[in-house]
Amino acid sequence: MALRLWWLMGFICVVYSRQDRRLFSKTPLGFLRCRTGVTLAMYPDRAVNGTRDNRGKFASLQVSFIGINRINVVFFGLLSKMYLCMSNTGALYGKTFGI
Repeated sequence: MALRLWWLMGFICVVYSRQDRRLFSKTPLGFLRCRTGVTLAMYPDRAVNGTRDNRGKFASLQVSFIGINRINVVFFGLLSKMYLCMSNTGALYGKTFGI
């Protein structure tokens, strides 16, 4: 089942690094975890799911901020090589963008 926007908005609190420290660099690497302990994972088959494995290899994300006031956030799966996208219905999926 695809994750929904309300799940992300209601439960994700902060991006953590692999050493469980908050990241404030320009392109932080880490993972997204909710208060209930579920970690967002992006798989190579475009699936985006929650996993209980805190150190899963598909849970590693790169977070970038873009835009004039840096209000847009881009999530990139390091192993899946896909960006996190959302459909019109609020379902999350992974997508590659070719150059």
